[in-house]
Amino acid sequence: LCNVASDQMIVPTERKIFVLDGLVLTIARTKDNLLGFCSTGNGEGELHFPKIKVLGIHDLESGIAKRVMIGDWKTSEVELARQASDSIPKGSLILGDRGFSRPVFLDHIQNLGINYLVRIKDSTGKKLLGTLGKANDEKIVVWNTKTANSQPVSLSGKIVKFTSSVSGYRSSEFYFFTSDTSLSIKQVADLYLQRVKVEVFIRDIKQTLKMFFVKAKTADNIKKEIYLAYLTFNLIRAIMKDVAMKTKVELGRISFTSTIRLCQSYASLLVNTKTEKELKSLLKQFRENLLQAKLPNRKNKNRSYPRVIKNGKDRYEKAAVLSKSNGVTLAEGK
Repeated sequence: LCNVASDQMIVPTERKIFVLDGLVLTIARTKDNLLGFCSTGNGEGELHFPKIKVLGIHDLESGIAKRVMIGDWKTSEVELARQASDSIPKGSLILGDRGFSRPVFLDHIQNLGINYLVRIKDSTGKKLLGTLGKANDEKIVVWNTKTANSQPVSLSGKIVKFTSSVSGYRSSEFYFFTSDTSLSIKQVADLYLQRVKVEVFIRDIKQTLKMFFVKAKTADNIKKEIYLAYLTFNLIRAIMKDVAMKTKVELGRISFTSTIRLCQSYASLLVNTKTEKELKSLLKQFRENLLQAKLPNRKNKNRSYPRVIKNGKDRYEKAAVLSKSNGVTLAEGK
C-alpha cells in the first residue's frame, strides 16, 4: 500500500483530484532535533518546543495521502508542495486554500501539466473580476503579477466568484482562480466543499492518532513516527473506503475512531481464520458492526455559532481594561 522512501509516501490511486493541506506539529526539544530542523517560536529557552511543518497530498474522495513532505518551521507549505509536485500525475487537478495561491507556484505546476483550483484573496479576486454586482460570476482572465525578484508571471485561467448561503462563517463571498476553464461555478463550489471535508479527515492524524506532539529525540525518528502515523491513517481510510463502497454508505459518516477499535478487536480473529468462508463471514460481521457506529447525517445543519478571530497579543491588556470596568482586579482571579 505504501512505499516510504526519503521524504515521500506514495499510494496508488485511480482518482486524479488531490487536496494540498498541511499540519503544524510540535516536537521534543533536543540537540539533534534542533540541528535536524530549527529553533522556532517565541524563544529558544529550555522550555520552548520547536515546531515543524508537514504537507500532505491527499486523494479527494478517500482522504488517503499520496505523498508526505516534512520541513522545518522556516520552510513554507508552498515550497514543500513545489518539491512534491513531481509526484502528481499530469492532467490531475489539485485543490488548495489561499495559502497555495502564490502565482509562482501556480505557474510551476501549470508548466508540469497539472491543473489547479485555489481560493484567492478577496482583494485580488475583486481586482481580477472587475464586476461586483452579481452574487455569482465568472470570467476568463490573464493574471499578470510579479515575483519577489520583480520577475513577471502571467497566468491564464478563470476567476470565479461564489456567494454562499450558509450562515456562521466570516464571509459569504469566495473568490477562486482555476486553470481549468471548463469548470462551472457550481462545480467549483462543490469541489471546494469537498476539499473542506478532506481537511476534517486530516484532523484525525493530530487528534485521534495523537500526533500533535512528537516525542522522538532525533530528527530521523521524528520522520519515522510521522510516516508511521500517515501509514496508519492511510490503512484506516482504505478500510473505511472499502466498507463505504460495499455497504453504499457515505464515507463521511463512517467513524475513524470506531474503525480503529474494530480493527484492534478483529485483528486476531482475522489472522486465525482457516477457510475463505470463515474470512468472508468475519468481514461481513466487521462491516455490520462498523455501520452501527456510523456518524449522524449533518448535511443541512448550519454552524451553531459563528467562527471568530482569536484575540491578538493585547488580550491581557483587554482583560485588564474589562476587569477594571467591572470593578474587579486581576489579582482576584475573576
